[in-house]
Amino acid sequence: MVTLASGRTFGAVSRFARDLGIDLPVITHQGALVKDTVTGQVLYEDLFPLDVMRDVVRFCRAHDLHLNIYFGDDTFMEKGGPEFELYSALSRRTQSLTPDLMAVLDRSPTKFIVVSATPERTEITMPLLKAAFGDRVSILRSHPILIEGVMPTVSKGRALSILADHLGVSQAETAAIGDNENDMDMLKWAGLGLAMGNAALEVQAVADCVLPPIWEEGAAYGIEHYILNGSARPLAAMESRPTHQQQCDG
Repeated sequence: MVTLASGRTFGAVSRFARDLGIDLPVITHQGALVKDTVTGQVLYEDLFPLDVMRDVVRFCRAHDLHLNIYFGDDTFMEKGGPEFELYSALSRRTQSLTPDLMAVLDRSPTKFIVVSATPERTEITMPLLKAAFGDRVSILRSHPILIEGVMPTVSKGRALSILADHLGVSQAETAAIGDNENDMDMLKWAGLGLAMGNAALEVQAVADCVLPPIWEEGAAYGIEHYILNGSARPLAAMESRPTHQQQCDG
């Protein structure tokens, strides 16, 4: 059984699922929403309280940050500029502006994204957001210019555990492939965590195996070598997790 886990919206992920012939529920919004691609049934959803999101809006306005707020597939933002253009190019979606983000907060949002014009700006903004919101918001980087905020109870790892339980699959029988900071919890939870060779060292360090990089088709290699040929061992059978320089052949 194969599915997708992404920070993207359900609408974006489900299109890929249809192209791939995947009919299982997909994990979206960094794990805040698990939804069936066939029936539309919501298996799991974890939304922001309105008071927290209003504080996020105030903070971003005070620090001149570009903020996107998500309600499922709907995105709202009130600032144009280079961040707006960069995000439109990355998401490959037509974006629209709203004059007042506070006015759209009449229901609980799924997540938010702070878009930076440069990776250097991201490095400056990350600690500011973490210091401002502490354990009220989980702050993570999903791209060099994207900082995402979800509820502290949200992660791809938790969503994978919920989906596995729904499908009757044990933890030891799961595998996950990832390449970014927002994948770390999922790689740690899965029975077999596979990190891409182009992933940051901290991502590789929590994985059971490190695959070739994306330009060498590492994900395909991981599926064929560690899953389809049956050579992968369950987590319980592993003495220790290898470092990022190691592989787990055998």
